[in-house]
Amino acid sequence: MRTGKLVWSFHTIPHPGEQGYETWPKGAWENGWWRKCVERYGCRFPSRLVYVPTASPKYNFYGANRKGSNLYGNCLLAINARTGKLLWYYQMIHHDIWDYDNAGTPMLTTVQHDGALI
Repeated sequence: MRTGKLVWSFHTIPHPGEQGYETWPKGAWENGWWRKCVERYGCRFPSRLVYVPTASPKYNFYGANRKGSNLYGNCLLAINARTGKLLWYYQMIHHDIWDYDNAGTPMLTTVQHDGALI
């Protein structure tokens, strides 16, 4: 049923008590444009997974003054579309200081490797 009601949210800048909070400067989740989240409202996803590419949590290109490894920055997140639970993530760049965002939307494909389709 489509209700428009918020079902879940996932914070790419973890809030206190959430996994990865300690990889960010204290209070980072409260700072204006750093606040990002993925949300699901009462609508259907065509898949059971939502793949979310994230960019650098930057200060206009230079981020050396942003402490920590900044978990979920420059990542590909795989989130359960029904529950909002993070299933896995891969961080391409730890503590990106030069604004090397992910180049594009992730694509799922089948490839042949050692004679098997993967």
